[in-house]
Amino acid sequence: MSTIAARTGLTALFLLGLSPAIAAPCPAPLLAEVLAPPSAGHTEVSLACDLALPPDAVVGKRLVFAGKAASGARLDCHGARLVGSGGVDTGPDRIVIRSRGQTWQAMAADRPSNITIRDCRLDGGLRISGLGDNGQAEAVRQSSLSAGHTARAQAAAPTAITLENMIFFTTGRIPLYLAPGVTGVRLTGSTFTGTSNNPAVYLDAESAGNTITGNRFDLADHRREVIAIDGSADNTIADNTFTHVDAGGIFLYRNCGEGGTVRHQTPSGNVIAGNTFAPRTPASAPAIWIGSRGGRLFWRLATGCSADGGLPFGSSADDGDHADGNAVTDNVFIGIAPATAIRDDGNGSSLSGNRAGH
Repeated sequence: MSTIAARTGLTALFLLGLSPAIAAPCPAPLLAEVLAPPSAGHTEVSLACDLALPPDAVVGKRLVFAGKAASGARLDCHGARLVGSGGVDTGPDRIVIRSRGQTWQAMAADRPSNITIRDCRLDGGLRISGLGDNGQAEAVRQSSLSAGHTARAQAAAPTAITLENMIFFTTGRIPLYLAPGVTGVRLTGSTFTGTSNNPAVYLDAESAGNTITGNRFDLADHRREVIAIDGSADNTIADNTFTHVDAGGIFLYRNCGEGGTVRHQTPSGNVIAGNTFAPRTPASAPAIWIGSRGGRLFWRLATGCSADGGLPFGSSADDGDHADGNAVTDNVFIGIAPATAIRDDGNGSSLSGNRAGH
């Protein structure tokens, strides 16, 4: 892990006032329940303990870490596969980490933290969520209609989640989704493979302080960027390798008004450093694009920017991305000049040390 990523992760933990919790080992009957084939009415298992899977296991049930009770839990798959009941990439996300409650206050009091998941092969997706599964969820939309939404979303969402040495395999869905408000996620040493027309990682509105370091992104047949930073701030994306960046590598933007939700936070304060971009075909989009939507007419029509109109803050007041104050440093672009590989449509960002490689 790079020094900057480690520093960011530790700082986030400190600021959140969290200390590593340790869960008890899972009892043998729970392991047996996880390993048993799914059946009607029994397709998922809730975990709030430390579970180690056999290396040759194939788990067909969804694994759920819900609420404060799951804090401190650890899942070590030892290379085991988590699959959908119909095969690769079908059905719900294979791992879900979520808060519990009907209001943001209840979720803030009952959210999971300090969870570690490692060495799993996911044939499907992993989603971390608080107020809602995405930016268009009704609780997210309702919160967004008044000031203070970013703080509420972050207070209600899971935090301090570690994902290590994972293999995300997909045939279409977004493999890793950080829903609105998620903070302090650390993704390291993992590989994204398969095919997808969607991003490999989506950092949704109001999320912040996450680190993505030392991973390999090798999804084919992309029609979108590999990592979407959508109204997400203060993240560190460092020391990763990107292939297949034909349609873009890392894009920073804000989905103005989609689903009637006001996006409050801007994609600012992000650090993109020391990554290698090695496209296999001539790219049709920048490897890094700061402010990729920028309130342009196409995106205003595509995302329904006007659906959140009438309020004096966030994307309701201004459809622009405002992707300002980011840092793009020391990245290597194989066969591409940095001037072509990086597009900066924001303000006040720092671009330095980026170079072409062979």
